[in-house]
Formats: sequence, structure tokens, C-alpha cells
Amino acid sequence: MDLDFRQLALVTPCAARAAAGSGLGSIKNVGGEWMADVPSVGQVKLSFVERNALGVVDHDVLLPSGGKVHNPIRAIPNGNGTEVVFTVIRQHGTSDEKFAADTAWVDKDLHILKDLLER
Repeated sequence: MDLDFRQLALVTPCAARAAAGSGLGSIKNVGGEWMADVPSVGQVKLSFVERNALGVVDHDVLLPSGGKVHNPIRAIPNGNGTEVVFTVIRQHGTSDEKFAADTAWVDKDLHILKDLLER
């Protein structure tokens, strides 16, 4: 990605839009909190780390059930560009098929995020 890694510290709105573009449905900022409708589970809250210049862009997805899915994301400088690393943590009891679908979703998110940031 041809982008200075420090610019990704300001990525929260773009990451939220990327997530929406990948199938989350409607997504909105309500009182400073990102909320999204996920067809398979209902409304979720996206909680991003505070903006920082370290390339840490983690977020948690808080599920209606009360469960939480942590999503570590790092933006790492690489020459004139940036490598974005999104670690998908396999949740306990997740089938191979569901995990493959989760990683495909993240791959789509990352492509949408790249397109948004390079505009």
C-alpha cells in the first residue's frame, strides 16, 4: 500500500467503511461508538483502540450475546508504503468452514480498506 504507516493511525472511519463494504450492512457512529448490523448475529459494536502513531489499529467486535472478538491489526512501514497485518484469531469451536469464511471476509475488508485509503 503506498501510504505512510502513520496515516493508518487515522484509519478508524475508513476501517469502519471497509467493514460495511464487506457485508456488515449499515454502519454508523452513534455518540462516538461505531455500530453495525451483521445479518447473522444482529447489531454489534466496533470498539477501536485510540488513535496512535505506532501503527496499532486493533478493534473489538462486541456481540449481542455479550461475547467479544478481538481483531489485532498492525500497520508496518515498508519502504515508501505500508504493510497491513490483520491477525484472524480462530474462536473456540469454530469449524474449518466457518474459519475459512472469516478469513475470506477479512481479505475482502483489507482490499476495500486499501481502495479507500489510496483514493
